[in-house]
Amino acid sequence: MDIVPIARDMVIESMSEGWMVLDLNNRIVDLNPVAEVLLGVTRESTFGKPAEDLLQNWPQAEPGISRQH
Repeated sequence: MDIVPIARDMVIESMSEGWMVLDLNNRIVDLNPVAEVLLGVTRESTFGKPAEDLLQNWPQAEPGISRQH
């Protein structure tokens, strides 16, 4: 049994804040349910799309970037 996917589901899916993961080219690779509701999208519909495209209607959104290597 792999604990990482279980921990991710327990923590990220239950957060009260919107959360988005981008790849090194600023393409969306994951969203949590709160982000889906706030942005009016689904995870599946945004996968691989540029974050700028999704956030263009949100000028006040200035995402914090946390890079993990």
